Amino acid sequence: MRILSVLPMLLLFPLAATAGDCNHQERQETSPLKVVGLGALMALPTYVLGVTWHEGSHAAAAKLVGGNVTGFSILPERHPIDGHLTFGHSNYNSGKICGGGTDSDGILHIQGFCPFTKGQNTFILLAPKLTDLALMGGYTALNETNHLPENLYARIAISAVAVGAWVDFSKDLLATSDYDDVNRVYKLLGQNPHDKTNPYAMAYLGMSALSGVGVGRGVYRLLAHPDGAAKPKKREQTDLVLTPHFVGVGGTF
Repeated sequence: MRILSVLPMLLLFPLAATAGDCNHQERQETSPLKVVGLGALMALPTYVLGVTWHEGSHAAAAKLVGGNVTGFSILPERHPIDGHLTFGHSNYNSGKICGGGTDSDGILHIQGFCPFTKGQNTFILLAPKLTDLALMGGYTALNETNHLPENLYARIAISAVAVGAWVDFSKDLLATSDYDDVNRVYKLLGQNPHDKTNPYAMAYLGMSALSGVGVGRGVYRLLAHPDGAAKPKKREQTDLVLTPHFVGVGGTF
């Protein structure tokens, strides 16, 4: 569920004990626990945004290969075929008519939309994953080059979106429905969708792990206190000024 996108931030909380580089005034005055709380408030907006870019990516990909988009929703619902919970849907077709007319025996054949090619179907089904990778890659690049905004609240918002992208990208690792996007791709590629050790599934697992490391580093640096461990305070020193009152002058003190 995308609503769980804040969980990685909670899991990284124990790591917030050493110095990071989120060195702005708001972060210096905000505890890691409060940062996690602010991130949790982003869960619902991130969920809505995540469903929108997920279903929107399907629809945009269908349009790019010449299809028509006939329906779009970001509301949770049950799949009409197997009843599993989905978080929205987009309906589309190829836009090309196949069949129709009568044959030599006078039998009427109903027209229908031609199916997409295997390549087109694969592109449409994986389009949200490409969007997720773009979002996570951009976030990781900004983090590693120290170009994330210094404003604490902007940084939390951007980090929440990146975590949401990782959740959307990785959630299909555990999918069991034959109508899940990634499982449908496995079938198109001639693989058993329930065999999570097929080569495509292993590649998917590796990409999920690598992208998770990139996003996790950004969240870690957000949670880590900029001052690091408390440094021992230097003892105040008072300069000693030698004057005639302290040093003998003319043989007297």
